[in-house]
This record gives sequence, C-alpha cells and structure tokens, in this order.
Amino acid sequence: MSTRLNCTAFGLALLAASPLACAAESAVMEVTLSIENSCGITAQPLSFGRSQDLSRNLDAESSVSVACSSRGPIQIAFDMGAGNGATVDARKLSFGAETVSYSLFLDSSRSTVLGDGSIGNIISATSSGGIDVFPIYGRVFGGQGVKPVGAYADVVTATLTF
Repeated sequence: MSTRLNCTAFGLALLAASPLACAAESAVMEVTLSIENSCGITAQPLSFGRSQDLSRNLDAESSVSVACSSRGPIQIAFDMGAGNGATVDARKLSFGAETVSYSLFLDSSRSTVLGDGSIGNIISATSSGGIDVFPIYGRVFGGQGVKPVGAYADVVTATLTF
C-alpha cells in the first residue's frame, strides 16, 4: 500500500506543480453563409389593337416576367408613363399633343390600379428561384370622344426591387 500512496502522492505533486498541463479552454466558431438573389425583369408589350372610336372600354393583357437565382421577396412598381399629363390613375397614350387615357391593373376585374407604391399598388411576391410571370391588365376608358387618327403610344417603366 505504501507504494500506491507514493505514486498517488507523486502524481498529485506533479499536478500541483504544473497546473497548466491540465488546463483547457474552448472557443466558439461562428459559421455563416449568405445566399443572395440575382434577378432580372422583362416586360411584354401591351397592345390595345386597332379601334375606330373610343365609345366603349378597350381591354388588353400583357405580363412581366421575373427571373431570379433564389427564392426571396420581390416587388414590381410601375411609373405613370411618359404620356402628356399622365398620372398613375390615368396614364396617357400620346400622339403629338393628343392623348388617350388608359390604366394598368393588377387584377382581371380591373379594380386594383398598378402604380409606384406611393400611388396605386405594386406587385409583391416571393420569387420561386426560377421564372415567375405576373399578368398585367390594361384598359382604355370608353367615352373619351373623337380623337385624331394616328398611332398613340406610351412607355411605362416597371422597376424590380429584390
């Protein structure tokens, strides 16, 4: 038994003499990954076709396509266009100084006006990580009276935020 005590006493003495030999420390390592989205937008033309008068509403449909690399929130806003005297509620197709009022809508019933977010609604969605297509509904308002013959046009900018 005395041999056993001596070995134990010697081991304890060594531990007491060099406490660093038994010390341990740990650290936490943070591991991260940031997935980013890369998106692009394409807008199809919106054509109201040909008409001989504006006595009734003229409806048309188009779409915007958004292609993203990942899933994430997206928003598409539409400016008022470049037509003379345009607003979001009454965009203007122009032919020289002449105009024809129209609007863009989010829904097929043409009750939710598309705008820039401060006026009118925007498209808010979550991208699928592929190509997402959003329909756009247009209406030239009937009852605008007689207009000169010509090709009326406008340019509306759709802005994608992701």
